[in-house]
Amino acid sequence: MPRAPRTVPLGRLVGVLAGITLVAAGCSDPAPSGDVPPPAATSAPAPAPSATPSASSSAAPSASATAAAPSSSAAPEPPQPSSDGTVESRPVETAAPKKLDEPTRTAGATVSLVSVKATTVKAAGPADSSGPGVLVRLKMANTTGRTLDTSFVQVNVSNEAGDPGTLVIGRPTDAISGSLRAGRSAEGAYAFVLDDAGSGPLTVAVYVTSGQPVVTFRGRAS
Repeated sequence: MPRAPRTVPLGRLVGVLAGITLVAAGCSDPAPSGDVPPPAATSAPAPAPSATPSASSSAAPSASATAAAPSSSAAPEPPQPSSDGTVESRPVETAAPKKLDEPTRTAGATVSLVSVKATTVKAAGPADSSGPGVLVRLKMANTTGRTLDTSFVQVNVSNEAGDPGTLVIGRPTDAISGSLRAGRSAEGAYAFVLDDAGSGPLTVAVYVTSGQPVVTFRGRAS
């Protein structure tokens, strides 16, 4: 015979439903109050370093890292002929002046002045002039150990103001010329028309050969 259904009292059912409601309310989060401050904004992470190399890392090396330029102290090159075949001449070196009676050396020869005398020059030819001047007697000793060509020997005289004398071509000029054997000596005379030759110091310059210094003497004519 079938069993009749079991009835639950109404009061008990109401109690069970109330308990379920309280449990559900306790498990849910309460609504935030208006007094609670909002959470602080989280700062953005710092950007990662760029992988692109900077301009300084790709800069060219400094000038100090480059090779030094060649020194300018290298020996100078000899003069080269120009398009017409001529070679530019170099300045002739002039030695410091000696006293009139002090011998000196150049081109392997010993040069000395036998005498330097103030005089009056008389023209001996149409190309010469007359007037006050000086007569220089020159001596040259060949100490080179070989024959010396004296064809290029030149003598010049200037007064205290630097004015050059005019060489007399004719007598009493008797210039040194020709070849001078080793160990031999030769003398020559050179007359110049020159104002103030006897009133102040004179400078006598002697040129022997190319590439050698011009020797000079300074003093008063006798």
